[in-house]
Amino acid sequence: VQHPQLWALALPADATAADEARVQGLLRAHRPAPLPVVRHRVGAPLTGRPWVLMLDQDGVLRAAAEVGDPHLFTRVQRWAQRLRGR
Repeated sequence: VQHPQLWALALPADATAADEARVQGLLRAHRPAPLPVVRHRVGAPLTGRPWVLMLDQDGVLRAAAEVGDPHLFTRVQRWAQRLRGR
């Protein structure tokens, strides 16, 4: 929330409209406007619990952590700080 990078919600290709609405609702406390949605066909490890992915401006994955991972904040925060304003 402290950094201006674009946020997007990545959902499995087979996620339903109800799934999307539920997740958008959960995120509303952090980002009032709905997030743009991209659909993916990636299986493991992006199954089960939600993940936070930090991609740079070229689409290169810089950090990834499963929600609930105690290191999520530091992994994503580090790259968000490095890449802000670029």
